[in-house]
Amino acid sequence: MFSQGQNQPLQLRIDLLESFLDVPKTPPQAQSTGGNQNSPVVKLDESAKVTQDYIVGKPGELLIVDLTDPVVDVDAACVIFDTCLSIFLAQTPGGKIVALDEAHNYLLRKNAAAEQFTGRLLKTIREQRHQGTRIVIATQEPTLDTALLDLCSITMVHRCTSPAWYDVLKKHIAGLYLGTGEEDGSQEGETEKTKDHRALFQKIVELKVGESLLFCPTAVMGIRDTEVRRMLGQFLKFRTRDRITADGGRTRLAGDA
Repeated sequence: MFSQGQNQPLQLRIDLLESFLDVPKTPPQAQSTGGNQNSPVVKLDESAKVTQDYIVGKPGELLIVDLTDPVVDVDAACVIFDTCLSIFLAQTPGGKIVALDEAHNYLLRKNAAAEQFTGRLLKTIREQRHQGTRIVIATQEPTLDTALLDLCSITMVHRCTSPAWYDVLKKHIAGLYLGTGEEDGSQEGETEKTKDHRALFQKIVELKVGESLLFCPTAVMGIRDTEVRRMLGQFLKFRTRDRITADGGRTRLAGDA
């Protein structure tokens, strides 16, 4: 058995997890006072009872785990994410989409908790057909565990101006590795493939807001002579809709009216 002092850190962690998941606090329980007529009687509303399945998803629902808090470090964030993901995948029926935003903030290299969470993601990606799950990762730095890039079936590259980032991407994305692109009259002595890489990197640098290059080797590009033509080592310029939010605005939460 745990004493009150030993159980306090565990309760603090549970309270922290519930605070991020917006779980209602447990209502006060009515206590017996030995028949004292002056003691208040607390009636519990059935809708106020706390259930233990608040991480279980249902069709048409969106579950958001927001850990943007200055007191939550990388280790705590990865542990909480790992716990929530395990429960969500194990208990949620049907198809599931797991999206991780700003992944570079917590999937850091040389961090034990981040490596464990990355291992969970890799296992989920490899078994996604059996679990009915798809993983979407958004990051501003391609320097995460490169095994995540190796398993990507669809990659969208937005504008970047770092040659070092481009070197990382072209080692793990088929279309970038094949170096498709047009010659740009670069320095003499360079190989044709080097010229193609320089031309493709220039295309990435020139991308505007909302534009990206789409790499998906299995995507169908059309039909030629009754034969399906796939993207393979090519790419497409992709454009998304204009952003409707402004810089510096307050984030809207799920519970906001």
